[in-house]
Amino acid sequence: MIYFTPDFFDFFQQLSQNNNKAWMDAHKKIFEEAVKFPFRRLVSDFLEKLYELEPTFPTQKPEHCIFRINRDIRFSSNKEPYKTHVAAYFCRGGKKSERPGFYIHLSAQDSFVGGGCYELSSSNLKKIRQQIYSCSQEFMALVNEPSFLNTFGEIQGTKNKVLPKEYKKVAQQIPLLYNKQYYFLVSLSKEQILGQNLLELLTSYYRIALPILKFFENAFLIEDCSSCSDFYL
Repeated sequence: MIYFTPDFFDFFQQLSQNNNKAWMDAHKKIFEEAVKFPFRRLVSDFLEKLYELEPTFPTQKPEHCIFRINRDIRFSSNKEPYKTHVAAYFCRGGKKSERPGFYIHLSAQDSFVGGGCYELSSSNLKKIRQQIYSCSQEFMALVNEPSFLNTFGEIQGTKNKVLPKEYKKVAQQIPLLYNKQYYFLVSLSKEQILGQNLLELLTSYYRIALPILKFFENAFLIEDCSSCSDFYL
């Protein structure tokens, strides 16, 4: 199924040059027809594919996943009122949760999909690190799995300069323990976004990402990971 037309990219190209409420109000119809409604259909259809792959995923509506195009400018030096992209986050806790999930980001400039944990509180970061530390062999097998590496490459994220001492020895073999974020991405071309196989492509990416997402999710569900103490030494 084809979800988007070139009007999708044209809208965001023009918005980037006319980022104000008056312009948006005057172009509300094209926004709805070229961007809002097609993206909502894509998200709705993707949720159905997600449930097929992960039947225990909680039932959600598209609005539980889709971010508003309006920017929060209250504490930002950038006062442009609108984002120049659409995005959705598929996560068991909803789009505002810190739990691991799958992210879709479409724009006229750069489009990509990916997943992992992008923003983590100190307590949740500790859970992720403990999961990696206690289940290190499983983690290394997942991030080095050929289909994951060939699709997403390495796990990304900003890093701490220091670690709690209990992690330092294992971190010599797994530097990712220093990370404060754990995410992975793959770019989408305009041809892919306009193509009839977009949903199938996103589903294939989710299928590849699912094992590492489940690994991270276990950190939020299991308080004691001592059962998989296979330290990578």
